[in-house]
Amino acid sequence: MEDKTLAPIRYVRRIHQKADREMASLQNCCSRGCAHCCYQLVEVLHLEELPIIDFISHQMGGEEKQQVMKNLHAWLRFFEEKTPVNDLLSYNEVFAQFKNLQAEECFPCPFLVNNECIIYEVRPLACRLHIAADYPELCIHRRLRNTTPEAEQIWSHILAILAQHFPLYVLPLPYIAAQVLFPERELKGIRFEVMLDLTQ
Repeated sequence: MEDKTLAPIRYVRRIHQKADREMASLQNCCSRGCAHCCYQLVEVLHLEELPIIDFISHQMGGEEKQQVMKNLHAWLRFFEEKTPVNDLLSYNEVFAQFKNLQAEECFPCPFLVNNECIIYEVRPLACRLHIAADYPELCIHRRLRNTTPEAEQIWSHILAILAQHFPLYVLPLPYIAAQVLFPERELKGIRFEVMLDLTQ
């Protein structure tokens, strides 16, 4: 892999490590195999795209990749059926309306295999910063349960740091996987909106 690709991957890894260190001090009731929050659309910062692509391309095993492809094919079909027929889908149509629908219909993230995240090592900030402090049984019926206020503060702080250097916008996690696993497949267009820009 070329150095120009490795540099941003290393940068994102440092950001993830910072998030993990700060999250380690927070009380949470999350445990391995608990995947109730994995039944919603995950927003990924465009900066996090390369590490995920690299992981799928070079570190994911053959059997795992086949399972993810099967999951992703089902998710893309579900997404196409449940979103409007527009030239470009709006942010609200994707990250609000469809996100709610995916959670309501208990449709899993394509990377959820045997109730565990297959890309856990490179999972995006949206996943790293999502925890429940207590009462894990509430997550069964509230798949869109908010993360804790303390985690929200960490999220806001990291976004503010990143936005000083890059305009930030988000992608749906399955779209990143589709770039690698279904490169010839035409995906519905999404109107990407900058969520935060402090570079001025």
